[in-house]
Amino acid sequence: LDTRTTNYLDLIGNGKAYRVPPYQRDYAWTQQEWEDLWNDVVELRGEPDDRHYMGALVVQARSDREFLVIDGQQRLATISLLALAVIGKLRRMADQGADEDRNRERAPGLRNRFIGEKDPASLVESSRLRLNETDDPFYQDHLVQLRAPLNPRGLPRSNALLWDCYRHFSKQIDELEVDAGNAGDETAKILSETVARRLLFILITVDDDLNAYTLFETLNARGLELTTTDLLKNYFFSKVRAGTDVDALKRRWRALIATVGQERFPDFLRYHLLCERPEIRRQRLFKLVRDRVRTARQTFEFVAALEDRAELFAALSDVNHGYWSDRPGARPFVRELNLFGARQMTPVFFAAWNRFSEDDFVRLLKLASVIAFRYSVVSGLNPNPLERVCHLAAKAVLDGQANRPGAVFRRLRPIYVEDDRFESDFARWTVGARGRRGRIARYVLARLETDRGERAVDPGDGPRHRRARAAREPGRRVGRGLPAGALGGGGRPPGQPDAAGAHAEQERRKRGVPGQAGRLRVERVRDYPGDRQPRARRMEPGIAGGAATATRRARRALVAGGLRVAPRRMRRRPAAPRSPPLPLRHARPTAMRRWTSSLPPLSVAAAGPRRRGLPLRPPPGSPPRGNRPRRVVV
Repeated sequence: LDTRTTNYLDLIGNGKAYRVPPYQRDYAWTQQEWEDLWNDVVELRGEPDDRHYMGALVVQARSDREFLVIDGQQRLATISLLALAVIGKLRRMADQGADEDRNRERAPGLRNRFIGEKDPASLVESSRLRLNETDDPFYQDHLVQLRAPLNPRGLPRSNALLWDCYRHFSKQIDELEVDAGNAGDETAKILSETVARRLLFILITVDDDLNAYTLFETLNARGLELTTTDLLKNYFFSKVRAGTDVDALKRRWRALIATVGQERFPDFLRYHLLCERPEIRRQRLFKLVRDRVRTARQTFEFVAALEDRAELFAALSDVNHGYWSDRPGARPFVRELNLFGARQMTPVFFAAWNRFSEDDFVRLLKLASVIAFRYSVVSGLNPNPLERVCHLAAKAVLDGQANRPGAVFRRLRPIYVEDDRFESDFARWTVGARGRRGRIARYVLARLETDRGERAVDPGDGPRHRRARAAREPGRRVGRGLPAGALGGGGRPPGQPDAAGAHAEQERRKRGVPGQAGRLRVERVRDYPGDRQPRARRMEPGIAGGAATATRRARRALVAGGLRVAPRRMRRRPAAPRSPPLPLRHARPTAMRRWTSSLPPLSVAAAGPRRRGLPLRPPPGSPPRGNRPRRVVV
């Protein structure tokens, strides 16, 4: 290693050229970093004897005058934009007639020293600094030429940041207080004196790729500047030497990131590794991959393994992904897993995707939805054991020890909440009407109403979709029901209970006993004059959308369903003593347990005591009301 302290003038002078490798990350500095740099420059102008250290700059020497920038490209690019802003200011001053001759002479002199020279044949300005493949075309064609883009709003994010940075420094220079009679000289000294001579770097020069990336990893060990994605990308490209291999890896890496997403890649990588190793922390991802990948061949093999699971990872977050076209029965369970935030079982899905049949994979999604609803949503247990148990299940699938959903369930049994505890936790479960908890509450109500057998209700349905469906189905009233099967197998058409209990249901209706069609029943109360529809049809759970009226409707429905609703805009108060729930009627515990284990993820709802202020009957002489609360009885 060759380490020394140098200033910006020595760094960029004497014909030296710096090139950012094409696989380095895009420009990412924002206004906060620009303001910090500008404030340091302004302070240095008032203190002639002070110096400011810009940190370490790691480069790899290709020749005496050509260097690859391993770490520090953000600082070099920002300082070059500051230099271009100074040069642009001098040009504007000359065009406005302010000391025209001297400013026209200053501008090209500063450009030749700090930016680059003009080609004598094409008269195109060149730059000694070349950025990565995403940013360099915009940097060379617009910023170096001091030419504004035609459509700044349509620029990629990194290009837009470069343009905003140039405009930020131009604005700061315009607002800087300088002597009006000597404005050109003081403006030029911002670059030629303050920036060039008093901004210091610790220049670290290495001779080979191994030393360059070892030092690069050490400087970024705490993840303060680069993410795991950037570190891994740089390491992979350091292992590939041939030009054709670099191009191939570049294409495949770009496609991989486009599928998974830059921000979600660390999670994807962690779930990929959890299929084989337990308890992987996000901070150790790069070190684990570095220990496994040491050659160019291993690099391509590891990337190929990631590619095999990338589309599935994306599909698990998108219910409309093409993967589910051949498995339409999986869509409701994918929607539920996203609603519950159940990501810990992703390694199990990775392992089972190519080893299970389509039907078994759908059953596995259903099983995961049941476990997630019981463990995380209702019981609210500690999520730490989930990844360890899911690793063991994924490992068993990969080793051939679990080749059916039932075998996987035996491995997941430690995180399955048993019926007795689940019923107890569900009876005390408190839900909200806003945000994610509100969406879960509307989902539960929709599943309750669907499972009753009255109609199928889609938890994600909204007024706009109902109006569009009403236009296609003239015979259906808007908001009065959904097509059967809207939940993907969760409900039956109105009035059609399951075949096994059809006769028993008819007998119960003759005797006036609340039945069990769909295994859950809302008690019928006599309709008042003018009230044409039962109260259960007016709850409309799952159709609340997000409007205030719909939210109030959802809260009333929750109260009517015997669930306690958390107060809005208030801190949670200590739990008050609760009276025991009403006794279960017309349902044996064994039948209820069968239902809780067969229909995911909803299992049972115990009707709690009526909330004060919600009478079951309106006072005598009151007008008919359509939003009259009803009592839910299991």
